[in-house]
Parts: sequence; C-alpha cells; structure tokens
Amino acid sequence: MSWSVVQQASTLTAILTASVALLVISLPLGLGVIAGTVLMLVVMRRVSMPLEARGLAEQGSAARASEVATDLITGIRVVAGMNARAEAARRYRTASDTSRRGAVAAARSVLAYSGLSQLLSGVFLAALATASGYLAVDGHITIGQLVTVLGLAQFLQGALAHVGTFASNWIHKRASARRLGTLIGEPPLIEPLSTGPVPEPGPAPLRWHPPGHGEPLDLRPGDLVGVVPHHPGHARDLSDRLGYRVPLARGELLIGGVDAVDLGPDRVRTRVVAPPHHGAVFSGTLHANLVPRGGAVDPAVTGAAMLNDVREQIGGDLAEVGEHGRRLSGGQRQRLLLARALHTDADLVVLDEPATAVDPVTEQRIAEGLRGLPSTILLITASPILLSACDRVVELGGTGQDAPESHDPNGLPR
Repeated sequence: MSWSVVQQASTLTAILTASVALLVISLPLGLGVIAGTVLMLVVMRRVSMPLEARGLAEQGSAARASEVATDLITGIRVVAGMNARAEAARRYRTASDTSRRGAVAAARSVLAYSGLSQLLSGVFLAALATASGYLAVDGHITIGQLVTVLGLAQFLQGALAHVGTFASNWIHKRASARRLGTLIGEPPLIEPLSTGPVPEPGPAPLRWHPPGHGEPLDLRPGDLVGVVPHHPGHARDLSDRLGYRVPLARGELLIGGVDAVDLGPDRVRTRVVAPPHHGAVFSGTLHANLVPRGGAVDPAVTGAAMLNDVREQIGGDLAEVGEHGRRLSGGQRQRLLLARALHTDADLVVLDEPATAVDPVTEQRIAEGLRGLPSTILLITASPILLSACDRVVELGGTGQDAPESHDPNGLPR
C-alpha cells in the first residue's frame, strides 16, 4: 500500500509541475490540464464503483475455495476412510470453479477500466494539442512554446492514464479493508452484564461452581486439583466455561470474590488461562511459540512439560518448528502447548487432557513436573497417572445433580 501511495503522489507531482509550466506559457492551457485531471479522477471514480463489489465477490469465492481445500487436506484420512474422495473432489471443483469465474470477471472489469482510462487520456492529449495549435495560429503562443506544449502533452498522457487507474488500484484494497472491517466490527459474543463500576478482585480464593452440581470448588494458590469429566466432550465444555469462551451463569465462577459475569471475558482471561485442548502451533520459532516477543523461557516450565529434549532435537529455542509445527510429532506439539499454557502469571491455569498424545513414561514425568510447579493448576483429565499427582481429585456427579466427590490421590474421600 505504501508503494501505491508513493507512486500516485509522484504522478500528481509530475502533473502539477507540467501544469505550472503550461500556466507560464498559457493560462488557459494550464487551467485546462488541471481541470482535465480533476474531471478524469471524478469520472473514473464513478466508473470504478462496480469494481469494488466484484472485488468483494472474488475475494469471498477465493476464501471459500481455500476453506474447502483446507478442510479436505486436514480430514483426508477421514474422507478416505468414508470412501468419500469423489464427493470431496466434486465440492472442491465447484468451489474452485466459482472462484475462477469471480477472478475472471474481476480481471475483465479491470482491463475494461484500464482501456477506458487510456482512451480518455488520449482524448485529452488530442484536445490539448488541438487547443495549443489554435493558440499558435492566433499568435498567442510562439512556435517554440507550441513545441514545448506538445512535449509536455506527450509526457502528460502517461501520467493522466495513471491517474485514471488510481481508483482501480485501491479497489481491491478497499474490498479487503471492508472484509477486515466487517470482521473486526462484529459485536462480541459475550459481553459483561454489569454496566456500573466493577470492583477489583481481592485475595479471596478462586471459587468455581460447576453447572448442575452442589458444593463449589475452592482453588487456593499453589493447588494442583484434578477434575474427572464424564467424557471427552464434557472436558471440552468445562474448559470452555473456565476460559469464558461460552456464556457463564451468574455465580458460576468467582475470582477474588467478584463474579466473572461482572468482570467480563477480557478481565477473566487475565486471571484464568484455559487454552483449548486442540491448540494451534504457529509457524515460527520454538521461542515465539512459548512466550511473547521479549519474554524469557522458564527452564522450570520447559522441564515440567518435558520439552527440553524437543529443544535439543530441533536445535534450540530459535529453531523453526515448521508450518504449524510440522517438524514436531503429535506428542511434541502437545508438550509445546502445555509449556505455552504454563508460561503465564495468571491466578489459575486450566489444562484439558494435556498428555493424551504422549507415552505413559513421559506422562508420569509430566505429572511429577506439574506437581513441582508453584502455579495453581486445574487438571481436567481421566488419566490415573495425572490424577495421582494431584493434591485433590474431584469427580463430578454423573447425573449432574450430586455434589462433586473430592478424594485424595489414593482414592480416599476427603
């Protein structure tokens, strides 16, 4: 975009310089160039208005084709297992053909627009040459000035043709900006219900009342608490609720004595970190995936997450992990996500089945590492290995009506 601004600014500067030279030679000729430039800008802007709609349609169809292709590549094993490759290919061909038609229509519109711009600049050049010829015949300008005007006219033809393309140069940028603006302007799915001032959370323990259960669960600093879900889907739901990715009921989560509903999602997420089970590994370095720019990697955390061998294997913290972590195995990616979650100063870290992709020996070492950390951690898991390291284990009532049953790691009720 900066290149377009510089290029267009230089074109306008050239036209103004030529106009000043023409004003010195003949006032009517100079004013005519300025008026013609403004008129061309106005006309071409009006002509370019349909191009923005075509640009939006082209970008939308290309995005849908990319989504279909991404879904196909991601789920290729499932598609092959269902013997649905022909249907998947048909859907992609349909999306790709729609994208092709949109791109061709947009390209034809831009070409027609550019042709019109060249035509108008040629007409303007002919009008300028004709007017200067009449002035020379009438004696208002000399032959030398006529030659100068014709030279400037030839120079101005390219500049004016470029002026005519200003609108089309910005049309796709405007379409992209509108798409981004629509996305950014979407209202939040969850908003704080309180409209008045909300007090700052105090030192009181974090209290969580799982939906449909009796006694709440108090989480004190340094606790390592295990929660046994009914099934994997229930674990995802609990993690989403603690991460405030879904609406909460009033009284469900209290942080320092203040209701999470009043605090709102943004403030809650600074106090409770609950990453989703299927997190994303970013393309980039190992360090960039663990901490923000300028942050330091905590050796205690990487040791607890069993990530040190991964660091050595790929060549250190500044080594690239590949596109979406493709240089790493599934277990290594999961340990990376675990270490990322633990690199936080939040009051509570919620881990949703953080060791499903590692072997039992590594899982045992992760359990021992988590137990040695000073962080307050809530483990949502059905793994006996991870639960054995917890200070408390809470089994949520299967009917959704009973109070949570709290046990020590040996299975004895507390």
